[in-house]
Amino acid sequence: RWRAAIQESPVGYPIPYIFYPASSGNLIHHAYHIAQFEEKTKVQVENIEFVFEFGGGYGSMCRLFHNLGFNGRYIIFDLPSFSALQRYFLKTIGLPVRSVAEFMKSKTGIVCVSDVQELKALLADNIGANNGMFIATWSISESPMGVRDSILPLVSGFELFLIAYQDRFEEVNNADFFNNWKGLNKNITWQNWRIEHIPDSSYLIGRVASEL
Repeated sequence: RWRAAIQESPVGYPIPYIFYPASSGNLIHHAYHIAQFEEKTKVQVENIEFVFEFGGGYGSMCRLFHNLGFNGRYIIFDLPSFSALQRYFLKTIGLPVRSVAEFMKSKTGIVCVSDVQELKALLADNIGANNGMFIATWSISESPMGVRDSILPLVSGFELFLIAYQDRFEEVNNADFFNNWKGLNKNITWQNWRIEHIPDSSYLIGRVASEL
């Protein structure tokens, strides 16, 4: 399952990983995040219906989800330049990237947006989806407090969470921030631990308590 999922694409000329040239360091690292998530929650990504990723890089995590059999709705929210890059990359490797209007009419596919109002409408359209998942690997912890305050309330009804963060970002103590934030989501069973191979960083993975 993992061997097939981490086969790298030539799009963008990624650097082959020295110990496994069929893949890249970035894709293997994303696979590690997902492996940690699946181990802690006992949920495999192909059984998830809806994903909201905050800060999607060039689209590699989204690509990995589809490689693993995900066939639901996937929203990536990012800066406009990154949204354009994500659309280009994901379309080029043959994944179903849709416009906002197309996405609203479909039960599958990917949409890349940068406008908060569009994001709110898209998330409202997915209320009731089973196993809604929020992903933010270092992205939300590198955002100003105003951005966090506008995004995190939108995921209060989600059932699954994969977050990674560094201890501090500029003047913000992220360890305290996420400890306080997870306390506001009392229906979620949280698992929070240090990432051994990345200094001063931690995982925060959660699943609805009643689902465990």
